[in-house]
Amino acid sequence: MWLFGNSKKLEGEEPTGETEILENQEQKKEAGERVEIQINTMADFLKSLKWSYDLAEDEETKRQVAHQIIKIEMGINGTGYSAEDVKVENTGDGVLGLYSPGSGQTAISRDLLEDFDTSKQLIKHVLVHEGMHKKGIHDEGVAEIKTAKKLSDGLGFYVGEQQRAKSAFYREGIDKALELYDIERPDELFEYYLQVELEKNFQGKKSRLEKIKGNERSRELEVSKQEEKIRKGFKKGADELFDKLKQRNYSIKKRTREILVELAK
Repeated sequence: MWLFGNSKKLEGEEPTGETEILENQEQKKEAGERVEIQINTMADFLKSLKWSYDLAEDEETKRQVAHQIIKIEMGINGTGYSAEDVKVENTGDGVLGLYSPGSGQTAISRDLLEDFDTSKQLIKHVLVHEGMHKKGIHDEGVAEIKTAKKLSDGLGFYVGEQQRAKSAFYREGIDKALELYDIERPDELFEYYLQVELEKNFQGKKSRLEKIKGNERSRELEVSKQEEKIRKGFKKGADELFDKLKQRNYSIKKRTREILVELAK
């Protein structure tokens, strides 16, 4: 299963990098010296590929390396990143990219860049997805929906998470949810979600609203019931944003009560 997304892996860490020992053709002819290229970024990786191209002795290897350079450069183009911005990491099996909210660093898998079967579309998709996290969209399903809307490349990741987000925000409209989603302002989407859900839940149900208006016990029972439903529904679509909301000490019960009282007037 391919995975990429919002990760703590890079937080507080310095890039380890790896060293490629490559021989400069001209230096080899003159003195046999070796050149060390430390690979920390995609720019370093491209530099190492260009050295490999210069050192290749057969045309097939040159062709493959040249094609890989072109794919990587085209993959970066239009993502909002430069080759110097993106770290290269040994990310582990199936992990294509990472973004750390703590350090603000984006990384891409070294294995992905080394694979001659990698497409420029896949490289671009990974970087655009990570760019969504950098812009404050931490939930994988929401980030992937926005990525797919931007690229239309036919690649599909986090399919289950996407479906849960679309289902959770069906009444609000997924486009409106994408517009309001911001990890630094989690209350904006939640307030909208809460208002829409409660209005829909009580549409045409005057008798239940009358009970809320006239009986405190009935009102508090309804508040508790609606709060639980709202909480579960929102978490299904945007769990990371919901966690951020909780950190702000946002009172779901209080806002639910206020909106229900308003609807009952």
